[in-house]
Amino acid sequence: RWARSVTQLAAIRAAPDSSASAARFGHSLGVALCELDMLVSLRRSAHLGRLRVPLDELAALGLAPDALAQTPWPAALSQRLRERHRQLRGALTASCAQLRAGDQRVELRGLLVWAALMHQHSRRAEHALPRDWRRGRWDGIGDALRAWRAARRAMTRKLTTP
Repeated sequence: RWARSVTQLAAIRAAPDSSASAARFGHSLGVALCELDMLVSLRRSAHLGRLRVPLDELAALGLAPDALAQTPWPAALSQRLRERHRQLRGALTASCAQLRAGDQRVELRGLLVWAALMHQHSRRAEHALPRDWRRGRWDGIGDALRAWRAARRAMTRKLTTP
């Protein structure tokens, strides 16, 4: 509620002539920013004993709330968090797309910068999530191709250096 109201007030104050569209922008932006902020700091919050994931989602994944405090997280939880990061970044993009006029974008640039920074933080947090390390069917071929390229590069360097 806080994030939604803060972004709504900031949007309405920055663009009073189009308060209805600014309020919609502020509302959707605030909801996405708040949840992304919680997801970005999920690991630290879990270590402090704060539960930032709904219990029904944890139950659907077959995990106890204690699982958040122990890293690395299970693959199912990491996958769900990865999906949620992507959904919320999509919501950020959609809310920023509501601003059509260039003057609206100028007036609301502080909120747009905040959204862009949170988008970057979300990408980094998603990238830091543990991945499922099962090898795919084609990984052996890819490994062989990379090894062949590295050997070939080493041979050409060896031949060209005196």
